[in-house]
Amino acid sequence: NRERSKYNISTMSQYVRIKRLNQTYFIRCEPTDDVASLKSKLAVLTNQEPANVRLYLDIRLLEEHATLHDQQVTNDIVLRALYKKPAGAHGALEWEEFETHIKEEMDRIKSQSYKPNESVNFPQEDDQEN
Repeated sequence: NRERSKYNISTMSQYVRIKRLNQTYFIRCEPTDDVASLKSKLAVLTNQEPANVRLYLDIRLLEEHATLHDQQVTNDIVLRALYKKPAGAHGALEWEEFETHIKEEMDRIKSQSYKPNESVNFPQEDDQEN
């Protein structure tokens, strides 16, 4: 409670959506939670170690120990999760690429006959005869 009054933050819980590929996780959290706490909650659902996950708001990497409120993570916002790739031939760990992640999601949307650049023509009142 001291933490909330210090920041004058609402006492209501919030939900965030965390997307990765074709999955969306809904996680209940508090504005005073930090990203590390959010990643721990996600780990329960995904069996991924929190250290192997990066969370992004749009294309901005969220800071591990900053509060959700301080990073403009609000109720019903969509975050993106990227995972560490398995160690390569040189033993170095790499992260999934953000662009690849978005491309896969766009391919999935396109396969559902959605064309984001397609214009939609709504009938005007004087175009309707009956």
